[in-house]
Amino acid sequence: MTVVTQPTAKGYAPLWTLAQFRAKFGVDWQDGCTVVVTNGHWEANTIIPIGTRFVKDPGRIDVMFSANSTAPIRINWTVLLPNT
Repeated sequence: MTVVTQPTAKGYAPLWTLAQFRAKFGVDWQDGCTVVVTNGHWEANTIIPIGTRFVKDPGRIDVMFSANSTAPIRINWTVLLPNT
């Protein structure tokens, strides 16, 4: 799947809030959830996604980048949910 997001100048961009994650996948974020990301349009923005992070307060999942950028970026993502 893919999403276009707006990076901050601090090396990350919000991917989903916890409410958006719950609405999209039907489960709450929990230990064992994994999000794999890659740059979906290298010609538009050459920044490299290096991973994701969970931010407890204010409650969101961010994509982390190798450098700062403020240009929009298309992120291809895959979500792996733990067995419950």
